[in-house]
Amino acid sequence: MPKSKSDSGAVRALLNNWQIAGIAVFQSGLPFSIIDNPGNAVFSRANFNTAFTGQIKCGGSVSSCLSNYFNQGAFVTSKPRLDNTNVGVVNNPTFDPNNPFGNTPRNFLTGPGQKNVDVSLIKFIPINERVRGEARVEFFNAFNWVNYANPVNNIAIASFGRIISASTGPRVIQFAFKANF
Repeated sequence: MPKSKSDSGAVRALLNNWQIAGIAVFQSGLPFSIIDNPGNAVFSRANFNTAFTGQIKCGGSVSSCLSNYFNQGAFVTSKPRLDNTNVGVVNNPTFDPNNPFGNTPRNFLTGPGQKNVDVSLIKFIPINERVRGEARVEFFNAFNWVNYANPVNNIAIASFGRIISASTGPRVIQFAFKANF
């Protein structure tokens, strides 16, 4: 910050030796795939529902799409279910033998964007020639923006398609003092 050239020592001590620092992050959302994992060790992508017509992604703001970030009806399971009586007979009508590990592309959907601003206000306090104090206040997520995580992308989970958590915390204010010598 600019320095004061006042004749008063008290004014100079109060107005001089300040710093402002900040970090701002604005980014688009992270890509994700729709997967089909019913709890076993086999991961595959889901299939597109051939009977679905319409928009896959919710068209409103992120906060209005929390329970339905994308249309869950656009996807179906991709794994073959084997019939217990006829060994080897696939009884899943949505199984695609041409794409046995799912026909949805990798990372074709994008999660919600992220924005964050961190600000620090620092005052250096000269004590003597060898010792200098530093008082600071830091604001993490200064504007208290909510940054949502990607929605649940596993078709085998009940909360599929919903955003159930935030990716960052709320505003945090931190005060600190240190002596440099």
